[in-house]
Amino acid sequence: MAEWNRGATPTHTWIVPGIDLSSAAIFVTYRQGGRNVVEHTGSDLTVSYSSPDTTVSTSLTQEESLRFDEGPGEVQLDYVLSTGKRDIGSRDPFIVGKTFKDVVTSVIS
Repeated sequence: MAEWNRGATPTHTWIVPGIDLSSAAIFVTYRQGGRNVVEHTGSDLTVSYSSPDTTVSTSLTQEESLRFDEGPGEVQLDYVLSTGKRDIGSRDPFIVGKTFKDVVTSVIS
């Protein structure tokens, strides 16, 4: 399970076996508490195909990771092939921890 602190810039990478996604529409959605927090598509993603697998990676910016609350969430990779077939490539849990500022503020309060 991936873990990062609010304000970090984590990179997430998936290897999708046996499928060329180089011309597919790919969506990476970060969810927490039943809501979509961040979605990456197109130029937000790095996609490379090396037969027979496709590697997809993306990074959250500091601003994006600060949108999350402390606690669990989920990142999901979806894709739509040129044939129209849609599939969920992966659904992975993550944990978000506090920023240094969050820790200091809670100690002072």
